[in-house]
Amino acid sequence: SAYDLTIVFASGCDVADPTSASLALHSPVRAASVAVIGSLACSTSVPDGAEVARVTISAADGRSETVSLVAGRDVSEWAWDCPDVLAVVMHSRATVYDSFPATRDSGDACEGHLYVATLPLPGALDAERVEVSWTGPWGTLAVRSLLLVDETGAAVAVAPVPGGLVDGARWRRA
Repeated sequence: SAYDLTIVFASGCDVADPTSASLALHSPVRAASVAVIGSLACSTSVPDGAEVARVTISAADGRSETVSLVAGRDVSEWAWDCPDVLAVVMHSRATVYDSFPATRDSGDACEGHLYVATLPLPGALDAERVEVSWTGPWGTLAVRSLLLVDETGAAVAVAPVPGGLVDGARWRRA
């Protein structure tokens, strides 16, 4: 599924969601870029170009690469095209990945969106862990899918490991 991961990060929307997540991979995955599918919420006042999250890809050799997820370029308010939001949103609309019918609290129907961004890493590596950290000034980020993309364009979806069985801080192979 294109939506194999749903993690919500927040500093807004009157919810108490985490501000970071760390996902261990089953086995190393070659990564030259990371693709993110997601959307913002409660973010109409987040300005264009504001960093909302950082994605860090770590390798077993200790190297890591970090990229920024930016409002308007990489991700946008899910309800960007709804008339009440369009009138006040302060960031551009990112590349739409998928759209869906939505009904606002006012009862008005509109179209909601998920957005996609492919962010090149400063250097390719054999990834063993992916970390996402919310850095936005306010709002909520829903990450629906993360994919690691190698130099040939082949992509591997990042999925949570049930029970964290590959978490070296908790388990060792015996």
